[in-house]
Amino acid sequence: MNGITIKQDTKLEPKIYLLPEGITIDSDNVTLDGHGAIIMGTDKVASQGIKVFGRKNIRIKNLRILNYYHGISIQKSTGIEICNCTITLTTEIQSNTLFLDIWKPAMDSYGGAIFLERQITLRITAVGLAFIYLKHLTVPTLIIMPIIAAGII
Repeated sequence: MNGITIKQDTKLEPKIYLLPEGITIDSDNVTLDGHGAIIMGTDKVASQGIKVFGRKNIRIKNLRILNYYHGISIQKSTGIEICNCTITLTTEIQSNTLFLDIWKPAMDSYGGAIFLERQITLRITAVGLAFIYLKHLTVPTLIIMPIIAAGII
């Protein structure tokens, strides 16, 4: 199995899923409950663990995501909630190797935990975010340790 597309509330079994193409949420009003599951990618060059495009009222929770270019990619969506997720081993740039280019087009952005583009509303607790054209963002608790550089685009 290369990837999964879900169109309704889904609760994963608490096991490891090897999903090179990740999980696509393809309907509105969907909750994806990872239930402690781990999803793993194989290509950190152009892959997303969770993909949401043009959706409303999506909740992603209790999931570990690793080895993707972007752990979660959300574009042109509203009413998004991400909670109790751990995203690691994405394609980050090593520190002190490249100057941060904030003028790169969104689709050419740097890899990282969560990629957000053109959301209207979002509720999240996370670290390692790229914000592009956001109108409203709620971050109840954000702890960054250690910190070398931080910014919001």
